[in-house]
Amino acid sequence: LTIKVDPEKCIGCGKCKEECFVSAIKMKKGKALIGKGCAGCGMCAMACPEGAIEISIDDPLYIEKAQKRYEELCEL
Repeated sequence: LTIKVDPEKCIGCGKCKEECFVSAIKMKKGKALIGKGCAGCGMCAMACPEGAIEISIDDPLYIEKAQKRYEELCEL
């Protein structure tokens, strides 16, 4: 999974940070920065009004692995 923030499109509104349930997004110099704790749920990309967050999946088993991670998070 690759998640990128396009700094040219990011307006620093923080909506992505508000949606992040694992607190993996920080704001740095008025731009979103996605950290290693990202769960890969895609909520940040959906929340971004400027379309500044791009997600690409390179692992064909990603969905199964993500589902397992989410189940573990819900058990906490």
